[in-house]
Amino acid sequence: MSTPTAVLPSIRTRLARTVLLIAAAWGLLLALTVGTVLHRSLDRLLDAGLQESAELVYGVLSMSQGQALPDDGSLPAPPHREGLVWQVVRPNGGVGLRSHSAPVQPLTLSRESGFSHTSDWHLYTLPLPDQQGVLHVAQPDLARTHAQRSVLGASMGVALIIGL
Repeated sequence: MSTPTAVLPSIRTRLARTVLLIAAAWGLLLALTVGTVLHRSLDRLLDAGLQESAELVYGVLSMSQGQALPDDGSLPAPPHREGLVWQVVRPNGGVGLRSHSAPVQPLTLSRESGFSHTSDWHLYTLPLPDQQGVLHVAQPDLARTHAQRSVLGASMGVALIIGL
């Protein structure tokens, strides 16, 4: 009685599996690299826009000192959907002037210049001259995350397909 011998896959089959495995690994590595680079670049781009907006509002507020700007409330603006909100927080902690979609409560208690983060907002803060308070400019964290995920998902998908 003879025992059945196991049939080894052909060299063609083994080579095809190896090439497919290498291609899949290469495609995944390419997608992860593209995703990492894009995430960092997009984060820097969004932060630069946030900082530039803060500096622009700061400049407008500085130029209008002594002119007829309201002390609190929001500036008049045509109806629109704000991608960024801003507010001036007085030294006593109350919100003075703000964009129409900004909350009436301070976005953060931080008074340090630079970037910060809350559970709902990604902020850039600038102290106002002469101890008049601080300016907060913020993006909703949800909108920022959605933009990053959309770009990363599409880019990584394309990179994976190209890699394969």
